[in-house]
Amino acid sequence: MFGKACTADENVWETRHDDIPHPDYPIKQKALALLAAIYGVESREAADAHFLEHFIRDVSAPLHLWNMSQPGAIIADVEERRLHYRRAGS
Repeated sequence: MFGKACTADENVWETRHDDIPHPDYPIKQKALALLAAIYGVESREAADAHFLEHFIRDVSAPLHLWNMSQPGAIIADVEERRLHYRRAGS
């Protein structure tokens, strides 16, 4: 984020939208595809820009909620979110 650091319960999208970096569209799509690959998304799904944007938003916990001293818990949370997303048929 630009400016000041995020607070624990802040939703920057709502409170400081202008502080969010907005990369060029092709760069954004490439970054989303790389993130989606971590979740096990296949390349044919990653080719769908609409799917990617919704998938990443729906399965990603806010990074400030991650406990970096417990990477196993982060991985488990990511996996559970991915599985839930798949079961929901989104």
